[in-house]
Amino acid sequence: MIKNDTKKPAGKAFTGPMHPEITRHRPRAGQWDEAQLVLSFPVIYVCSSFFARAWLSVMTWNLNMFTLVGLSTGVAFLFSLAGLLLPGMFPPEFKTHHGAVALYFEATTA
Repeated sequence: MIKNDTKKPAGKAFTGPMHPEITRHRPRAGQWDEAQLVLSFPVIYVCSSFFARAWLSVMTWNLNMFTLVGLSTGVAFLFSLAGLLLPGMFPPEFKTHHGAVALYFEATTA
């Protein structure tokens, strides 16, 4: 059995600054996108046992909620990472009216 240690306070400490009420008056968009990336890395690291359980459920073909949440948060993180580092690879339909790709780092860490 994989130990579930996702209830560590580090997740709340790094996720709190990305809350929509706090980010309403955020700094310049480019700076904030990079800050969200930096703040999301510790949360992803703390929740690594959660991703291990999701991977185990895929490997044993015992699909459950760990699979659903692990897959969705992993895809959201990878999409946001690609949108931040390689925005030119996305078609115009994926971009906002300002030309930036919408990022979901806060959804990954919530």
